[in-house]
Amino acid sequence: MEYKGVERTERGWAGHFCAAWACAFHRNTLLEHNGIKIVVSSVGKMIVRRKDGEHQLVTIGHERYYETMVWYANDDKYQDADIKKGELYFDCPSWGFDSNGWNEMPANELHEKVVDMFVEKLLKGEIEKP
Repeated sequence: MEYKGVERTERGWAGHFCAAWACAFHRNTLLEHNGIKIVVSSVGKMIVRRKDGEHQLVTIGHERYYETMVWYANDDKYQDADIKKGELYFDCPSWGFDSNGWNEMPANELHEKVVDMFVEKLLKGEIEKP
Protein backbone atom coordinates (compact mmCIF):
# COMPACT_ATOMS: atom_id res chain seq x y z
CA MET A 1 0.00 0.00 0.00
CA GLU A 2 1.34 3.43 -0.86
CA TYR A 3 1.31 5.79 2.09
CA LYS A 4 2.07 9.44 1.36
CA GLY A 5 4.37 8.38 -1.49
CA VAL A 6 6.15 5.61 0.43
CA GLU A 7 5.39 1.89 0.07
CA ARG A 8 4.11 0.63 3.45
CA THR A 9 3.70 -3.04 4.35
CA GLU A 10 2.29 -4.20 7.69
CA ARG A 11 3.66 -7.57 8.77
CA GLY A 12 2.31 -9.92 11.41
CA TRP A 13 5.51 -10.78 13.25
CA ALA A 14 7.70 -8.93 15.73
CA GLY A 15 10.54 -7.03 14.12
CA HIS A 16 13.04 -7.04 16.98
CA PHE A 17 13.67 -8.16 20.59
CA CYS A 18 15.00 -11.61 21.42
CA ALA A 19 12.05 -12.40 23.72
CA ALA A 20 9.37 -11.08 21.36
CA TRP A 21 7.76 -14.54 21.36
CA ALA A 22 6.48 -13.69 24.88
CA CYS A 23 5.10 -10.28 23.88
CA ALA A 24 1.35 -10.00 23.33
CA PHE A 25 1.86 -6.68 21.50
CA HIS A 26 3.97 -6.29 18.38
CA ARG A 27 3.89 -4.17 15.25
CA ASN A 28 6.23 -4.47 12.29
CA THR A 29 6.00 -1.96 9.45
CA LEU A 30 8.27 -2.07 6.39
CA LEU A 31 8.74 1.28 4.63
CA GLU A 32 10.27 1.43 1.13
CA HIS A 33 11.26 4.50 -0.88
CA ASN A 34 13.88 5.05 -3.60
CA GLY A 35 15.62 1.76 -2.85
CA ILE A 36 15.78 2.38 0.89
CA LYS A 37 13.99 -0.11 3.12
CA ILE A 38 13.47 0.39 6.84
CA VAL A 39 11.58 -1.47 9.56
CA VAL A 40 9.63 0.25 12.32
CA SER A 41 9.20 -2.31 15.09
CA SER A 42 7.24 -2.04 18.32
CA VAL A 43 7.02 -4.72 21.00
CA GLY A 44 5.68 -4.99 24.52
CA LYS A 45 3.17 -6.43 26.94
CA MET A 46 5.51 -9.32 27.74
CA ILE A 47 3.78 -11.94 29.83
CA VAL A 48 5.68 -14.74 31.54
CA ARG A 49 4.54 -17.69 33.63
CA ARG A 50 5.85 -17.62 37.17
CA LYS A 51 6.94 -20.76 39.04
CA ASP A 52 3.57 -20.81 40.83
CA GLY A 53 1.82 -21.10 37.45
CA GLU A 54 0.40 -17.57 37.47
CA HIS A 55 1.10 -15.16 34.63
CA GLN A 56 2.88 -11.87 35.20
CA LEU A 57 3.43 -8.78 33.08
CA VAL A 58 7.15 -7.90 33.04
CA THR A 59 9.23 -5.07 31.64
CA ILE A 60 11.19 -5.56 28.43
CA GLY A 61 13.91 -3.13 29.39
CA HIS A 62 14.75 -0.58 32.02
CA GLU A 63 11.39 0.52 33.45
CA ARG A 64 9.41 0.02 30.25
CA TYR A 65 6.73 -2.36 29.08
CA TYR A 66 6.81 -1.23 25.42
CA GLU A 67 9.42 0.07 22.99
CA THR A 68 9.66 1.19 19.39
CA MET A 69 12.86 0.93 17.36
CA VAL A 70 13.78 1.56 13.72
CA TRP A 71 16.29 -0.36 11.61
CA TYR A 72 17.44 -0.69 8.04
CA ALA A 73 15.93 -3.83 6.49
CA ASN A 74 18.11 -6.73 5.43
CA ASP A 75 18.10 -8.08 1.89
CA ASP A 76 16.61 -11.54 2.43
CA LYS A 77 13.04 -12.49 1.57
CA TYR A 78 11.68 -11.38 4.98
CA GLN A 79 13.38 -7.97 4.97
CA ASP A 80 13.61 -7.90 8.76
CA ALA A 81 15.67 -5.55 10.90
CA ASP A 82 19.35 -5.76 9.98
CA ILE A 83 21.21 -5.04 13.21
CA LYS A 84 24.53 -5.12 11.34
CA LYS A 85 23.51 -2.00 9.40
CA GLY A 86 22.60 -0.27 12.62
CA GLU A 87 19.60 1.22 14.32
CA LEU A 88 18.09 4.43 13.00
CA TYR A 89 17.62 6.78 15.93
CA PHE A 90 14.84 9.30 16.25
CA ASP A 91 14.01 12.17 18.52
CA CYS A 92 11.02 11.12 20.54
CA PRO A 93 10.74 11.44 24.31
CA SER A 94 8.88 8.16 24.74
CA TRP A 95 10.45 5.53 22.47
CA GLY A 96 10.07 3.20 25.45
CA PHE A 97 7.53 3.72 28.19
CA ASP A 98 5.59 1.89 30.82
CA SER A 99 2.04 3.12 30.05
CA ASN A 100 0.42 1.05 32.75
CA GLY A 101 1.63 -2.16 31.19
CA TRP A 102 -1.76 -3.49 30.18
CA ASN A 103 -2.86 -0.49 28.09
CA GLU A 104 -1.32 -0.95 24.64
CA MET A 105 -3.03 2.00 22.93
CA PRO A 106 -0.19 4.49 23.69
CA ALA A 107 2.28 2.00 22.17
CA ASN A 108 0.12 1.67 19.07
CA GLU A 109 -0.12 5.47 18.76
CA LEU A 110 3.64 5.81 19.20
CA HIS A 111 4.24 3.25 16.46
CA GLU A 112 2.08 5.26 14.05
CA LYS A 113 3.85 8.49 15.07
CA VAL A 114 7.25 6.95 14.34
CA VAL A 115 6.04 5.53 11.01
CA ASP A 116 4.86 9.03 10.02
CA MET A 117 8.17 10.51 11.18
CA PHE A 118 10.18 8.12 9.00
CA VAL A 119 7.87 8.50 6.00
CA GLU A 120 8.64 12.22 6.14
CA LYS A 121 12.38 11.57 6.53
CA LEU A 122 12.32 9.26 3.49
CA LEU A 123 10.41 11.78 1.38
CA LYS A 124 12.80 14.58 2.35
CA GLY A 125 15.84 12.44 1.53
CA GLU A 126 17.09 12.53 5.11
CA ILE A 127 17.84 8.79 5.21
CA GLU A 128 20.79 7.52 3.22
CA LYS A 129 21.18 4.05 1.79
CA PRO A 130 23.18 1.87 4.18
